Amino acid sequence: MKSGKPILAAALGGALCLAAGSELTADESWSLLTMKPLMAASFGAASHHIVGFFVNANGLCKLTLMIGDAESPDVPASRLLLVVDPGRSARIDAADGNTLQFACKSGAMAMTATRIASVAAAPVEE
Repeated sequence: MKSGKPILAAALGGALCLAAGSELTADESWSLLTMKPLMAASFGAASHHIVGFFVNANGLCKLTLMIGDAESPDVPASRLLLVVDPGRSARIDAADGNTLQFACKSGAMAMTATRIASVAAAPVEE
């Protein structure tokens, strides 16, 4: 059955078109962003630009992220596909030391995107 691929391609294309116009942009100060199905969102992470959306796939959050180099837009972006169970989350470590966390909400009707600041700590000597 090949009918799913054109639908996914259309959804990805539509989401990327939306990202060019009416996106939710998360700059360096964002901490929590709530996404609805097929709603495009844009994130900055170190020297990368991330555009993504999710769909409800049989009660699971199917997240698609396009990750590109913010300083070299002519370099092709990478696509990352993640399936997240409701009540669970997926984390992506960024080069700047922060982590992007995508949590699937009940019934896969929303996802939250959160930037988690990573802080290195040295062991305490006594």
